[in-house]
Amino acid sequence: MAQKQRPLTSILIKPAGPDCNLQCTYCFYLEKAALLSETQNHRMSMETLEELIRQVIQQSGREISIAWQGDESALM
Repeated sequence: MAQKQRPLTSILIKPAGPDCNLQCTYCFYLEKAALLSETQNHRMSMETLEELIRQVIQQSGREISIAWQGDESALM
C-alpha cells in the first residue's frame, strides 16, 4: 500500500550561500563552495525562485512557513 505524504509545513532556503561575505567560522556552508561552479555568482535566479515557490505551494497545506537562512539573503 502506498503511503500518503503529509503536506509540507515549512521550508528553509539558502539563496546565496557561498556568496555571503560574513565568513562566519561556524557556517556549515563555507566548505560547500568548492562543490559549485567557478563562477562568482551563486545566487538563486528569479526563474528558480518562481519554480521553488510553485512547488512549495503544490506540496503544502493551507499554511507554509518559508525561512531564508542567514544574512546572505540580504545579498539578493
